[in-house]
Amino acid sequence: MKNYISEVIVQLSSNEASFRMERLYVNKLNVTLVQILKHEWPARWRSFIPDLVAAAKTSETICENCMVILKLLSEEVFDFSRGEMTQQKIKELKQSLNSEFQLIHELCLYVLSASQRTELIRATLSTLHAFLSWIPLGYIFESPLLETLLKFFPMPSYRNLTLQCLTEVAALNFGDFYNIQYVKMYNFFMVQLQAILPLTTNIPEAYANGSSEEQAFIQNLALFFTSFYK
Repeated sequence: MKNYISEVIVQLSSNEASFRMERLYVNKLNVTLVQILKHEWPARWRSFIPDLVAAAKTSETICENCMVILKLLSEEVFDFSRGEMTQQKIKELKQSLNSEFQLIHELCLYVLSASQRTELIRATLSTLHAFLSWIPLGYIFESPLLETLLKFFPMPSYRNLTLQCLTEVAALNFGDFYNIQYVKMYNFFMVQLQAILPLTTNIPEAYANGSSEEQAFIQNLALFFTSFYK
């Protein structure tokens, strides 16, 4: 079953036209695959993450779908698993995701530095958002990840997703160890924010007259500052 579903997913997502046309079907297949993974991985499907990352490197549409699968997996294991799996199984899946996160981390950074494709970049930012609250801190503060996120923040099509990622980082609790990186992130963020939202902006008025995207930006901004100052 898992082989059949994997093959159909690859087949449909390797072609741009079929991937867009059969989006709902592919999403259902992704959800089914993740449900199978909860039983099979890691014990009976050890190569899943390396296989997924290898497949993602073959085509941008396959890569976009792989990001969706990784996001679903993270949500299943860390957000929705209570009451569905034993504590031991949840612990096992978390350990597997942690131990293999380096491959996912490298893939995300590669996409964000090399791709020009809007849908793929958005899918990657969305996946990172699902992972940032629990991955080992070194992947955030000892890699180019924060700089990469801040690079996308001024761009309107990625602004809200990037801000959600930065909010996850702002909410992390880890003592004083990464204070220098934290301050650096904040300073750079504030410089960029002034270009997007000048100091003279009347925020309640801008919110009232803004598009749904602009209103979401102000809400996300409030969440970022709340998390950071907390």
